[in-house]
Amino acid sequence: MIPIHLNETIDKLKGPTKEQIIVGNQWAVTALERYHTDGMAKFEFEIDGIPHSSKITWDTGFSRAAMQERVDMANHGAVAMAMFLMAVLLDYGYVEQTEIGEGTDYKFMKAAQPMMI
Repeated sequence: MIPIHLNETIDKLKGPTKEQIIVGNQWAVTALERYHTDGMAKFEFEIDGIPHSSKITWDTGFSRAAMQERVDMANHGAVAMAMFLMAVLLDYGYVEQTEIGEGTDYKFMKAAQPMMI
């Protein structure tokens, strides 16, 4: 199994800035490292009934001094992992955040058709 780096999202996904993706990834890493060591973990996904196994790696050399709140780890980290999954594993190339009340949090698009999650 070839490792996939969490930062591959930066090159694959348009919409958010590079900096937004990096900070989201840092939140995800902060949460992941509560349970996984050595900057990597194996993930098993089932997407539309199709199993996916991925070894995901990440950067560890950043300060977590302002990343202590578990609610933020869950929120921002989960969004970062969703962006990784949609962009890197499922090849969606663009994402937009929606307004509260629209029924979804983000719209992912491969081309012109959005996929709501």
